[in-house]
Amino acid sequence: MAVTKVEQFFGLNLQAEQFSVDHFAEIVGLKRRLAKDRMVQRLIAANGSSHLIVSIVKRQILLKLMKGFLRHRFLNYDESYYNKEVNTATSHDRRYGAEEKLLWFCLIIATGRTVKQLERIHFKPGIEALRRMPNMNDSLFEKYWEIMSDATGEYISKFKAGEVGVNPDLQDTPKKTLWEKIFS
Repeated sequence: MAVTKVEQFFGLNLQAEQFSVDHFAEIVGLKRRLAKDRMVQRLIAANGSSHLIVSIVKRQILLKLMKGFLRHRFLNYDESYYNKEVNTATSHDRRYGAEEKLLWFCLIIATGRTVKQLERIHFKPGIEALRRMPNMNDSLFEKYWEIMSDATGEYISKFKAGEVGVNPDLQDTPKKTLWEKIFS
């Protein structure tokens, strides 16, 4: 069942060893919707389901589906939330926790990285910084879209120009001859 309210993000398990857009879409009940999207189907038919461009387009669609959630009225930034033991019995803490999960979920989708990867590299802006943004409710979706564009823009341009193929990592590296493989 698809997530329909911000409160439903509370308790979502966003911990994953590897990033998979399908996994995260399934968590919020949108995997089928992504699979049925015409653009996704056309890209899969032309390039295969494991092509990076398919993953990028799925991430774009998924982030767009989160736009309504990102435009809702967030609770004010609460510095003590990060330093206290969260009391899930209070509606404030549950709501704040759900909003945190939503913000993390969108950051995961925008960057294409897991929570562990984001924490390891100390990704900026962090969730607290996003919460502190002036006019956060008006600009949060745009900030996430900007983060995604920074992460994928160059690849999309190369794809549109025909510079990357089915396996971009192999395409950029010239193939070695047998002798080069033996003596390298």
